[in-house]
Amino acid sequence: MASRLVRFPSMTIRLMQSTKRLPKDTLAFKVPRKVGKFEIKAYMEALYGVRVASVNTAIYPGKTGVSRDGRYKRSDWKRAFVKFAGFSADSPVTSPASP
Repeated sequence: MASRLVRFPSMTIRLMQSTKRLPKDTLAFKVPRKVGKFEIKAYMEALYGVRVASVNTAIYPGKTGVSRDGRYKRSDWKRAFVKFAGFSADSPVTSPASP
């Protein structure tokens, strides 16, 4: 029987306050642009021990502006909408499962 190995890239996933109304079983996270849906799902399931029903992602362009030094552009960023199975945002948040 082969063991399942889950490798985590060194990444930061941040919980975001969503600007639009989301269902109670869905949370929004700011994730690195290079991370895919399957990696986000594996990360959530392995680290937090919750079942993920679906993951939707959206890439947002960085803002541009003008300062005294000239024009600038912030980096593009990605938001992931994670729908959990059997979970509600009203339930208490716990720390990650210890290894």
